[in-house]
Amino acid sequence: MSDKSPKKLPANIIPALSGATREELSVALYLCIKDEYTLSEAARDLGLTEEEVRYAVSFWRGAGALFGTEKKAPLPPESRDQRYDADTVASSLETDDGFRTACDSLQSLYGKMFTRFDYDSLLYLYDHCGLTAEYMCTLASHCVGRGKTALKYFTKTAQGLVSEGVDTYEKLEKHLEKRNRAVDRIFRLRTLCGFGDRAFTAREEEYVNDWFAEKDLSFDLVKHAYEIMINSIGEVKLSYMNKILCRWHKDGLLTVADVETAKKNTEKPQQQGGTSFDDDEFFAAAVARTKKKREERK
Repeated sequence: MSDKSPKKLPANIIPALSGATREELSVALYLCIKDEYTLSEAARDLGLTEEEVRYAVSFWRGAGALFGTEKKAPLPPESRDQRYDADTVASSLETDDGFRTACDSLQSLYGKMFTRFDYDSLLYLYDHCGLTAEYMCTLASHCVGRGKTALKYFTKTAQGLVSEGVDTYEKLEKHLEKRNRAVDRIFRLRTLCGFGDRAFTAREEEYVNDWFAEKDLSFDLVKHAYEIMINSIGEVKLSYMNKILCRWHKDGLLTVADVETAKKNTEKPQQQGGTSFDDDEFFAAAVARTKKKREERK
């Protein structure tokens, strides 16, 4: 038998006891015993549905009793099965300063009065996903700044980030910094390549997102690969650049200086002429061999 004593019920819930249902009282006792829980565990242990547990937890939060910590599994994008009744939303707006601050700030940002469904969606992010007012306001500002002015876009983006593990303000800051760097580098790459208004193809978009959003490569390194490409084949071909950049990344070469140092350390004289055999010569030779094979097949 465990020697751990259950926690006492907080005294501030006394005014809410008379209006609590049997399910809500059961959940209150359960949360005094369990430090951590999942909705499925609580529902199984209490013989309730997950929805009944959710409503009960929201009831006690509205009453000012915050005890027990819900263990949240990562959410799939656009997962949305939590709903709140009008009383729960109204109570949260009245008693929870953080939620009220988030709603007031977002209403001002989007320049409209929120609907019942809007408040429900925001309470889902705040209550179920555990996002702070600071997180929600920062992400919403980022979305609006990119021209995404629909609240639905913000809520879906937030759910997607939570599913990826970006579930705290600190993680969000790092994510947005990385994304802003990627956007700036992609714009500079488009200018460098002379793409103008031409959209990336699906494959090209995969390449640039991998370089800048996933691998976080510096623009100088990508520009160096561009220069090798132009010197070797005389045209812009992002698949060619991708081969160079993937090999450098695999070898841990993350700066132009790293690449130059590696070249000096690995240069070997050819059997004839004694000159070096560097990246652009290697790829140019590979292209020449490929062309020769094609001509021989004709």
